[in-house]
Amino acid sequence: MGLRLVTDALAWHREVLERRPRRLTSVVAGAAIAVRSWGDTAAPSVVLLHGGAAHGGWWDLVAPALADRFHVLAPDLSGHGDSDWRTAYGLEAWSAEVARVVRDHTTTPRPVLVGHSMGGHVALALGRNEGARLGGVVVVDSELRKRESGPRRRRWTAIDPQQRPVYQDETTILSRFRTLPDDCRAPSLVLDHVARQAVIGHVDGWSWKFDRRFVEHEPLVQEDLAPLACPVRVIRGEHGLVGADMAASVEERLRPRLPTVTVADAGHHVPLEEPRRLAGVISEIATAWSTPSSYQPLENR
Repeated sequence: MGLRLVTDALAWHREVLERRPRRLTSVVAGAAIAVRSWGDTAAPSVVLLHGGAAHGGWWDLVAPALADRFHVLAPDLSGHGDSDWRTAYGLEAWSAEVARVVRDHTTTPRPVLVGHSMGGHVALALGRNEGARLGGVVVVDSELRKRESGPRRRRWTAIDPQQRPVYQDETTILSRFRTLPDDCRAPSLVLDHVARQAVIGHVDGWSWKFDRRFVEHEPLVQEDLAPLACPVRVIRGEHGLVGADMAASVEERLRPRLPTVTVADAGHHVPLEEPRRLAGVISEIATAWSTPSSYQPLENR
């Protein structure tokens, strides 16, 4: 009887997760912003922006795969992860945080911004204001609806931060972890990795790190879009929130030079579901954009 070869389907994931980031901080408008960093600081910079209710750790599989070629930064936007909370949130405030992170922690010109979901809105907001100083903007399955005539639907009701749900122990709160939408195809190893970074223990028990009030911000809509003063590229998951029709509408307004990239078999949560393939796409795009040219540093924001 021949020997049966046993392969670890998650060997790549385990190896990449061992490449731990450096931990940095920026202070923006009184709030401390936590930042992860990988790679040589003298290399071209790629800044990865997470979605709503997430944190920079959602990029822990993508970022190390980029770090051999790029200096990679992944901040926790205020109200998320290990960054401070604010009394109110908005795309302008978050984009100012990203601009400050770039000023504080990059040494090379024209950073490339990559935003997943809500992070794509933040990247586009900064690209709208500072596009001439960026290498380019990549949006990853960022849902961009048309402006609604009625009241905006919210996933959560805004609550007092002192009244956020508290769970008796870590096991209980981790069992309640869900992605939004709750159809993530990532392996349990990956979901457990991001879930453990999304919770915090304190005297009364365990709670989520993100501030539910972030949902009160005004999202970017299609009517807000216009061509940027830097390159832009749209990526969507085949089964994600950005359908072909939405992608076409976004392209019509942003006018990217190249068509939308569709990541096969991926849903909305592309950085968790297909990190290796996404890193390859980002690397190809950022390499093409990271050619020397005239540069002006991001303004103080």
